[in-house]
Amino acid sequence: MDLPYSPISDTWPPALVSFQDGSGAVRLLVASWVGVACSLPAVATIAFPCCLHPESAPVAGASFVIHLLDEGWAEATLQRPLLKTLGSAFLLPETWPLGWGEATGVPLLAGCPLLVECRNGQPRSRFGQCLIEGDVVTATVDGEIYGLDGPFDLCRLQPMARRRPLRDGYLQPPG
Repeated sequence: MDLPYSPISDTWPPALVSFQDGSGAVRLLVASWVGVACSLPAVATIAFPCCLHPESAPVAGASFVIHLLDEGWAEATLQRPLLKTLGSAFLLPETWPLGWGEATGVPLLAGCPLLVECRNGQPRSRFGQCLIEGDVVTATVDGEIYGLDGPFDLCRLQPMARRRPLRDGYLQPPG
């Protein structure tokens, strides 16, 4: 199945979120941003424009997986469908590598270098954005899974800072 390509930009979105919708279909949501509250357990929040059809949105209490894409991995592994449309939730293409979360059983993009599994997703609406907050259960960084044996400190692990390159216009770390 070929998905249409949008030539607007050649960059990948900040995050993809996988979940099963109410009918059990595997969907990917293009998120506009991801945040983490440093609590134990950590709480991850994803945001997207409030434009999802209810049948293609995660339900309250659902588990989900956040994929922070490494652009090299994404270029080599995924086709570039309409991922630039923030807030779009589309069925996972059959040609993309599918796996299952170790802690949640949620479908995910197998081999993605940075995954965060979350439970107890709670949808909210604030400031014209839709948010889904969930308790972080595990983080997978370059194939190593953290949190399977109990709570872990996601903020101390800093998987996003370690794995994702900084881009022009963002604050640079000291040193």
